[in-house]
Amino acid sequence: MGPVELRNWIAVTLGTAAEQINVGPRSVGVLQQILAATCEPNNEVIFARRSFEAYPIFVTLTGAVPLSPYEGHDLAAVRDAFTERTRVGIVCSPNNPTGATDDNESLSTSIASVPSYILVVIDEDYVEYVDEVDHVNGITLFRSYPNVCLLRKFSKAHGLAALRVGYAVAHPNLANALRKVALPAGCAWTRIRHAAQSSG
Repeated sequence: MGPVELRNWIAVTLGTAAEQINVGPRSVGVLQQILAATCEPNNEVIFARRSFEAYPIFVTLTGAVPLSPYEGHDLAAVRDAFTERTRVGIVCSPNNPTGATDDNESLSTSIASVPSYILVVIDEDYVEYVDEVDHVNGITLFRSYPNVCLLRKFSKAHGLAALRVGYAVAHPNLANALRKVALPAGCAWTRIRHAAQSSG
């Protein structure tokens, strides 16, 4: 349930507290935890279209409702789309599958105008492949804004495709909420073991 050594290593690497790190089954598993912890039925989640194909799937599973899709990361359009029902806005940079990146200054300016009750999730699954000097610096934005959460994983850049590990960097209140909605791995392994034993 709590991979302490891995959380500590990530925290030291990023210069955060271990309590701000939540590890889960790939970044999509962590995203599902984020949405489960922040959204209720009839809340809205804003994301670019096209972007990562799991976004609309998880939004449906958590009972949140995406707004009308739009092309690319038009940050002004994202900001204008927020309503009182919006709870999460997702920015995938570099975007999957287009590879487009957002510049740090523009995103920072946009986040500054976002109401504090809206969580901005910066999905940085492919950040290790970015070489633009002004691209989004998620950890800096996380430190600057209390409503920013980062989403990352190891499977691509670190060659760990068979070991699907993702993690969130979240402020204390959200980090605690993520731990409460995390799938209890021990229960899953117990069920698998029982199933294997009963099948002979």
